[in-house]
Amino acid sequence: MKRALALVVAAVAGALAVRACAGPRPSVAATWLEQRSDGWIAAARIRNAGGDGEIQVTFRLRDRVTGRTIPAEGTAQVRRGEEVEVRAAVPAPPGDWSVEAESEYPPQ
Repeated sequence: MKRALALVVAAVAGALAVRACAGPRPSVAATWLEQRSDGWIAAARIRNAGGDGEIQVTFRLRDRVTGRTIPAEGTAQVRRGEEVEVRAAVPAPPGDWSVEAESEYPPQ
């Protein structure tokens, strides 16, 4: 019985240690576009529900008229529980654009 209990305690301790060492768990909270003279800035607010580390955000501008897409990427260092803003310049012409963003860890 003591051996079984020791194994359970060791397993739980191991799981907690792995969870404590786990990297970021980013999620996109909001996205928006800012028009500039030379294109656009794609921006996203990212919430991190995990640990510390570097995240990557992939943006896609989509022309609402033609469906054309233009990708862009940004990265950020995040800490546990932090919310950050990630921005990327996108050299797209004036138009009726929407923006989508995905965040991931580890960066690729």
